[in-house]
Amino acid sequence: MQQKNPKIELFQSRITMSSSSYYFDSTMKTIYQQRYQTLIDCLISARKQAKLTQADIAHQLGKPQSYIAKIEGKDRKIDILEYVELCEVLKIQPSETIKIIENTQNQNTPSSR
Repeated sequence: MQQKNPKIELFQSRITMSSSSYYFDSTMKTIYQQRYQTLIDCLISARKQAKLTQADIAHQLGKPQSYIAKIEGKDRKIDILEYVELCEVLKIQPSETIKIIENTQNQNTPSSR
């Protein structure tokens, strides 16, 4: 008879609890919502107005150029800290773009893939 591993049982119970407690709707992923699209468009616009390349921004963040390309291509979702760091490099206030997205209707957009 095989012995049960308490660590695995605890992990499995957490998965069960979390999956039964939350409903995940893949059609509502943040990266496809209009507000997120608008946020990234604002960051792209700010970068271009500052006459900076993706490589310039990436260098200042200590990241590869592909990091910025994936964000701007809406292939990679950024978290709040990454957003603030990008705003600092672009010399814009995070609240500026947040005000813009607050006025954007939040609806899903079809995937461009």
